[in-house]
Amino acid sequence: STKVLSLEETPIDDQYTMVKAHFLMQFQKSTGEAKEINLDSTYILFMKGETPKIVMHIEPEDVQQAMKDRGLL
Repeated sequence: STKVLSLEETPIDDQYTMVKAHFLMQFQKSTGEAKEINLDSTYILFMKGETPKIVMHIEPEDVQQAMKDRGLL
């Protein structure tokens, strides 16, 4: 499962907002062992219209490598 631990919004201008999100990803291996990964992501959102739209997504850490480092892959 994945939980959003925090969100930090920073307006860029009247159309765009940067959102920094901190996630906790929880996995259970077939052995029953639980593993967790904390990851940060940054999103640039276009805020005009009814629904914000993601125009850019940045992962400062390689998610696949983080999973390998913790023995999940």
